[in-house]
Amino acid sequence: MRLPLLLGAVSLLLLAPGVSAAGPKPRVWLADQTPARVAGSGFRAKERVAIVLTSGKVTLRKSVVTTATGRLQASWNASIAGGCQPTWIAAIGAKGSRAVYREVANDCGPIPGKL
Repeated sequence: MRLPLLLGAVSLLLLAPGVSAAGPKPRVWLADQTPARVAGSGFRAKERVAIVLTSGKVTLRKSVVTTATGRLQASWNASIAGGCQPTWIAAIGAKGSRAVYREVANDCGPIPGKL
């Protein structure tokens, strides 16, 4: 009775999407604001990745191919605003890798005691 349950549980784990012992989880981050530059790691090798960077009213898009080790870099000639603007980055790979970066805007109200 236990063996069929155990085999069923193991087969579900093996078939579960996103389960991989092959490497680190994909991640993406803002490397620079001026000019805008995004970096990432943990993607699949030689994967085409669509990147969308949004900060305030600025949205930048680019498609890049990762290196053999799954790293990526994307740069634009434009800059993004820092400080009071939230920043979002989405990176979606053609082979299924996905990563999201969020930076919440600082509290940009008046400085306490300096109204």
